[in-house]
Amino acid sequence: MPTCGSEAACRCALRVLTEVELRAPDSIRLQHGAVYTDTGSGVSGIVIDTPLGTARDLGTQFELRYVGDVLQLRVREGIVSLQRDSGALVAAAGQQLSIDARGSVTRGNIAGDDLAWAWAETVTPVPDFNGRPVSVLLDWVAQETGRQVRYAGAAAERQAAAVILHGQIGPLAPLDTLRVWLATTDLAYEILPDGTIEVRYE
Repeated sequence: MPTCGSEAACRCALRVLTEVELRAPDSIRLQHGAVYTDTGSGVSGIVIDTPLGTARDLGTQFELRYVGDVLQLRVREGIVSLQRDSGALVAAAGQQLSIDARGSVTRGNIAGDDLAWAWAETVTPVPDFNGRPVSVLLDWVAQETGRQVRYAGAAAERQAAAVILHGQIGPLAPLDTLRVWLATTDLAYEILPDGTIEVRYE
């Protein structure tokens, strides 16, 4: 993801066949397609303008999609305000809304680990984990996939904090990154039916 704001914590990803106009470091015009942003927890966010409304966020992860005269907002984390001529709409984490060309609004729910987010995960840059504990890797995977991490006992949690990773791996999606790194340790994980990542010490 290229940097999209004045602070390094703000990142944007464009889905294929997306057209945007960069108006300022923290402001873009979405002509067509989908944009995923991750502005972290800072006060600096991003403004995304579309023909059907303008989205503004404060420390969040969200996707804004404009295709076929339909605007769709999905919020993974935080809160996003969508300003229209008729007033503002607000969506919080786990919520999505769609606006058609007539201005009709449809609301729904979306989980943080829903498959709809998968495209954004594939373009997430992998940090340098060399010399860092497994717990840092797990925190990053949880942040990028919208999943919770649970340790199967205190021993697993202590080991995740104690085991230091060494080396480099190529660009992979977060869950693939976790799979490759944990294969080099005595820790293992399982994705439970509710989407939780359970970490075990073996």
